[in-house]
Amino acid sequence: MNVSGGRPKRFGEELQRALADILRRGVGDPRLALLTVTEVDVSPDFANARVRVSHLDPQADLDAAVAALRKAAPHIRHQLTRQVHARRIPRLQFVADRLQEQAFALEAKLRQARPASDDDPQA
Repeated sequence: MNVSGGRPKRFGEELQRALADILRRGVGDPRLALLTVTEVDVSPDFANARVRVSHLDPQADLDAAVAALRKAAPHIRHQLTRQVHARRIPRLQFVADRLQEQAFALEAKLRQARPASDDDPQA
């Protein structure tokens, strides 16, 4: 059992809550509206954090939102220093989490593949 692995995980969860709050309040960029932080992986030395984000709107440009987050990373990191009590805040690396997009695409394919029947309320 890796005892030290629990601290980065707990810290990642704390960062995830704080980042969600920061994004909910807005950072002044409309591309960041309706973004959700799906996971934060903190390195064992607490120097870096990979922040996975997805968009609640499947039609939104997730790549543009991630680019905006990368540009706003210093501002967001500064905001984190106000919300998270830690010796140091890790460098933030924002990446797109495409799992939700993939789920929507798979669901659409399944709907197309399923033959419509008269008793199917979804059809």
